[in-house]
Amino acid sequence: MLSKMCKGFKVEDVYDVVHRAKRRGVKPAGSFIVAYPGEDEEGFEETLTLARDHPLMDHFVSIAEPIPGRH
Repeated sequence: MLSKMCKGFKVEDVYDVVHRAKRRGVKPAGSFIVAYPGEDEEGFEETLTLARDHPLMDHFVSIAEPIPGRH
C-alpha cells in the first residue's frame, strides 16, 4: 500500500528507523492513513500490526481523502 501512496519507503524501513530512534533516546510517533482506495481488509490489518508492533509515544490516524491531481 505504501507504494500506491507514493511514500517512497517500505514497511521494513519503518521498523528500522523506529528501532534506531529508540536506541538513541528519541520517542517516535506514528501517523497512519487508513481506507486508502484499494486497501483491503488484509492491508488494514497490516497497518494495525505495524502500529501495535512498536510502542510509539503517540499515534495519529486519518482516513484517506482524495487529493486533486494525485492517483
